[in-house]
Parts: sequence; structure tokens; C-alpha cells
Amino acid sequence: MSFYGGRITIDPSICNGKPTIRGKRITVHTILEFLGAGDAEADILEQYPSLEPEDIRACQRFAAELMNRRYLKLEWCLAALNHPIRRETQPDGRIRHWVFVPELGKYLRVVTLSDGITLHNAFPDRRFKP
Repeated sequence: MSFYGGRITIDPSICNGKPTIRGKRITVHTILEFLGAGDAEADILEQYPSLEPEDIRACQRFAAELMNRRYLKLEWCLAALNHPIRRETQPDGRIRHWVFVPELGKYLRVVTLSDGITLHNAFPDRRFKP
């Protein structure tokens, strides 16, 4: 998976799937830490000569985009588990639970492992029809 014209890449086989710069073993997190510590772009480029100025800007845009995303609240997930409007078991045994979240204005799908308690993932489900 890549973003910003391939400048930010996510590959499970590189840096444990953390976002990296152009598939190199330089994580977005590393660059953001340098910037957060007050290092100048020129200092970072000197430390990592394979990088380009646009790589650093792509890291900043990537971080800004992530911060713009909504966060899910645990209470919403618990509502889906305790009072789902629908519940389905997937072929792999995982269980899907849906609940309407007024704050999102959308239905939230919460997937648990087969025990019905351990959260696997959760996300607003655009395709869900009650």
C-alpha cells in the first residue's frame, strides 16, 4: 500500500508494517520524532542522504491526515456487543455486531473473535443496511 505518489509505503515485510519512506527502512515515525525534537529538514536530509525534501513533507501530510480521522470510543464498541441491532457469525467463527452511533451518524461494525468478547476490529460500515 502506498500514499503520496509512493513516498509513504506500508509493507508487512518492512519494519513490521509500519509506514516507511519509499519502502526504505526509515519509518515515518522516525522522521516525525526528528521534526518534533526541533531538527531542521536540512539536518534530517544530512542524516539520511537517500531522502528527498518531498519525503519529509509527505511524512507531515501523512501524520496530519491520520490526526484528522475520527477515533472510535470503547463505549460504542461495548454498545455493539451488548445491544447489537444485528449479529452474524462469519465462516471463520468471528462474530460481527452492528450498532448505530448517532455521533458518527453511521452504523459501527464491531468484529470479535469467536468468544464474542475479544475485539478483532471495529469501523464505520458504509454498506450496512438494517
